[in-house]
Amino acid sequence: MTSGEILEVLKAYESPMIESVELFDYYKGKNIQSGKKSLGFRIVYRSRERTLTDSEVETLHGNLVAYLLNKTSGELRG
Repeated sequence: MTSGEILEVLKAYESPMIESVELFDYYKGKNIQSGKKSLGFRIVYRSRERTLTDSEVETLHGNLVAYLLNKTSGELRG
């Protein structure tokens, strides 16, 4: 998948608490397996009605990561 396609998968995740998603880092090279790439995304979580709790954001972020990994067969770098 291209980085643009992965970005679109992230943007397709439905949540009123996700304000924006953007790619901020793309890397291929040393320490990355051949044929793979490392992508970094900036995600802004926000509610117009109230302040979000850490727990809410952590849960939403965890669900978003699981959704992305399921849709792309990607993996998290440690």
